[in-house]
Amino acid sequence: MYKKILLAVDGSVHSERSTDHAIQLGKLTTDAEVEIIYVLDYSKSKSEVLHSGSAEALEQARRQKLKKIEEKISN
Repeated sequence: MYKKILLAVDGSVHSERSTDHAIQLGKLTTDAEVEIIYVLDYSKSKSEVLHSGSAEALEQARRQKLKKIEEKISN
């Protein structure tokens, strides 16, 4: 059915539900690919930048949000 699925995530609960849906769609065929794209919420990004200690800390926090999604996909 679907061979390529693009999953946009931002670390929210809605992203986790979208991930579950993408997984279900991917299981419909044997050769499906799920590509993940991380989307920034610009209404919150200014606050994140101001409250992070450094660019590295901000990047690490964003990667942590994405890690849970990646683990779901890889299982």
